[in-house]
Amino acid sequence: STGINLAFSQTIFMPVSEISPGMKGIGKTVFHGTQIETFQVDIIDIVKGEGGISHFILANLSGDKIKEGGGISEGMSGSPIYIDDRLIGAVSYAWEMSEHNLFLVTPIQEMLEIFNLPYNNSQTILQEYKINNSLCFTGEKANKIIVKNSVKNNNFSELAYREEIIFYPVVSPIIINGIKGRTLERLSSSLKKFNLMPIQGIEFSKNIDINFQEVGERPSNKIEAGSAIGIQLTRGDVNITFIATVTYREGDKVLALGHPFLKKGEVSFLLSEVYIYHSLPNMVMPFKLGAPLNLVGKI
Repeated sequence: STGINLAFSQTIFMPVSEISPGMKGIGKTVFHGTQIETFQVDIIDIVKGEGGISHFILANLSGDKIKEGGGISEGMSGSPIYIDDRLIGAVSYAWEMSEHNLFLVTPIQEMLEIFNLPYNNSQTILQEYKINNSLCFTGEKANKIIVKNSVKNNNFSELAYREEIIFYPVVSPIIINGIKGRTLERLSSSLKKFNLMPIQGIEFSKNIDINFQEVGERPSNKIEAGSAIGIQLTRGDVNITFIATVTYREGDKVLALGHPFLKKGEVSFLLSEVYIYHSLPNMVMPFKLGAPLNLVGKI
């Protein structure tokens, strides 16, 4: 155990037991720059299963910014969801190559439990969850949700039945700055072993109408629910950055992502603020493109 404890507060958090289909809420994330903005959320159902997480909240998101970006974007994982100003959990999984507005919320009480878990690098990758009422998507009924944390060495074609929907983590690509060509190719090959999609990052341009140094010197106390953060594997001449979103902060304790990252148990990665250039539409799933700003700590 890390020895960290965040108590469940009924005034700050809303448990799954109080959530029902039809409820409406909002989510927070960064669509551009460092400004936190909101989007609309409609609760569809509560799904139950026997995986590492006992419940997920199935929901739909909407709003002008969501529409402009093509739906939910990789890099939104961790985006906090609220109902009546109470935090219910974080954006965590989405349905690829189809309904980009449909997603799963990891309940906040499940996320708080992470601080009480022992070191564990379990490679469990497949979990099944039952939908209370059959849903109809693209003309077909679905009564089961498959949640996958990895696609490595698995053939899921036999699971592609009409009754099942497969959800994947809303993970951002690994953004790499500082290397190119064959070096980038070799590093990319290594990262793909961890099911990470590396892409060439964009360097800051002096011609862009923003004072990056001023933004980069923002104090760390500006990291809050909805902030874009970078989990950095390296920093310096070469930056390797994974973009995520903060779900909840209490002092120097931060919750983010809502799903596993590398499955290495207790780790120590560099934590930075991130500037988001844009959410790029994509047929498989849109994704946020950004770059790290100032280092604010470790996670």
